Formats: sequence, structure tokens, C-alpha cells
Amino acid sequence: MRLGLLRCDELTRSLVSAHGGYIDLFSKLFNGVDPSIELTDYNVCAGEFPSDPDEQDAWLVSGSNSSVYDDDPWIASLLDLLRYLDSARAPTVGICFGHQALAQALGGDVRCADEGWGVGVQPAVLAGEEAWIPHSHLQFSIVYCHRDQVTLLPDGARLVASTKHCPIAAFASGEHILGIQGHPEFSTNLAAEIYTEMATKLGAEIMDTAKNTLNDGTDRFDIASWILRFTSKQYESERGHKRATDKNKSP
Repeated sequence: MRLGLLRCDELTRSLVSAHGGYIDLFSKLFNGVDPSIELTDYNVCAGEFPSDPDEQDAWLVSGSNSSVYDDDPWIASLLDLLRYLDSARAPTVGICFGHQALAQALGGDVRCADEGWGVGVQPAVLAGEEAWIPHSHLQFSIVYCHRDQVTLLPDGARLVASTKHCPIAAFASGEHILGIQGHPEFSTNLAAEIYTEMATKLGAEIMDTAKNTLNDGTDRFDIASWILRFTSKQYESERGHKRATDKNKSP
């Protein structure tokens, strides 16, 4: 599968030097599940946009230090692109800022959370069954690092998961749009370094509390496999096979 990364920012120079940039992080994440996955980088915050939804098999929208309601030309262009991808039914997954951008583009609402920063590893409880998530899972844990969050779903979208801090921690629209507030591409080691760099913004108490949660570990590779199932529609063929098998078993 070919994934197009719509990159909306980059990590700091020191973090890139130690861990790689977003394209490296997502490549390591998805190749850890499926080595055949190929990622192509589109630096959208520098004006690099795809010309056609079919350039890639699916699209991934990264995080960013920007807010989706900022008055920047590249953000307006990104929101236009996401509406285009939606109309083309192109499989598209947004992570953190990307999750918020999808909601904003499709008519939802994004605001700075009154609760303040959402950081650390947090469990997200699934709102219901999704065909692309194994039924054995009732929740998943992932690294968070955000202050903005989706406060209103777009019309027709459905809630996928919630955390105590973030009621809309994941959502889906149809079978081609998926938003996830957390960061599956962030290892706990990387998250610890990010929180250290953010010490002034977070404050010592919030930073220390966030770092303490990192010992709990995450389900990031499980989440990566779910994203690939969602974007590849693999679950649809599996569901069709199950229906055929059940029919053959019928008397």
C-alpha cells in the first residue's frame, strides 16, 4: 500500500536528529506491522500538495504546532484538500492536528480545551464495534500531546473512542475518514523528550505527571494495524468471506 503523508509540521531539530522526522516515525510505525508499506512525504505547510486523490492508495494527515482555526493560507488549502478527498471517498486518516483538521473541514468544531493540555499515555474507551478493530478490544492506550480538541462532530460522523480528557478522541465518517487525537507514531521515549522540551508550556507538575504515565506502555502497533485495515478495506473482504462461510454452513 502507498500512503501519502500530508505533513503539517516537523519536530524540532534535536528530536529529528535523535529520532527522525514525521516521515521516519510513520514509516517505522507502519513498517513494523507491514514492511511493504511505502510512504511519500508532502510538506503541505510549505505548499506541497497532491494534485490527485489517486496519487496514493490512502492519505495520512500529521500533527502540527498550528491550530486548524489559524489564519494561514496553507491551512485553508489543506482543509479544501480534505474536503476534496472526502468527496472522492479517498481513505484518509488524521492524527492529532490531522484529526482536528478533518473535523473542521467536514463541518465539525475544534476549540482550545478548557481542561488544558492533554498529555501522557491515556486509555481511550471504544464507543462501539468497528469492523476494522478486533472485537477483543474494548479500549486502547496511546500517547497524547494536544491542547486543541474536537468539540463537535461533523454531520453524519460517528464517535469511535473517548478519554476522560478528550470526549472525541477518535471519530469516523463513512468508511473512508478516520480521525485519531493521539499519536501512534510517538514512542514513549520520544514522548518523554517532547514533554521535556515543552516544560515551560506544561509546567513541572503536568510534565512530571505525563512522564509517569509513559511507564504504562501503549498499543501503538495495534493501532497502526487497525489504521491499515481501515485504509485498505481489508475488513470488508474478511466480512464478505465470513458471510459466504456462514451461508455455506446454513442447512
